[in-house]
Amino acid sequence: MLRSIICLAPNFFVIVQAVIDHETYWLDPTRTYQRGTLENIYQPDYGLALVLSDQTMDLTPITPKKVTSPTRSVSERFDLRDGLEAPVRYTVTTTYTNYNADYFRNQLASQSKADLQKSYLNYYANYYPTIQTDSEFKIEDDEVKNKITVTEYYSIPSIWARHGVRP
Repeated sequence: MLRSIICLAPNFFVIVQAVIDHETYWLDPTRTYQRGTLENIYQPDYGLALVLSDQTMDLTPITPKKVTSPTRSVSERFDLRDGLEAPVRYTVTTTYTNYNADYFRNQLASQSKADLQKSYLNYYANYYPTIQTDSEFKIEDDEVKNKITVTEYYSIPSIWARHGVRP
């Protein structure tokens, strides 16, 4: 059963209440970059809704599903196999799920991939001033699982600095 509802958040807007196999889902068709299945789709906590139905006269609480896993995880890898004097290969893998995946899709649609990669490089340059991009970052988007994995590739020459070394 699908019902249109009016959500009473700070602004009025329309979302859909879907009851499937006795499970209630709240769907917002205006969330352009939202992906996933009914089981893993992210839905904000809009609070209360006025369900447009002959059987409903009162406000209905919207109960979003609890997200049990992190929605962003970051893994960093420093590869020093070429020796301490060689540039260090630095790989950053970030996995976004649920809301963060939706947000990242929106971010990617609103700015170029090159600009996004440049902003990432500038961020890391605060920690590693000599960092350089090794290659274009890779984006894998699993829309069914609502999961995006971004892998960034850098090299850091002169990562090791000698400070306060006495003979």
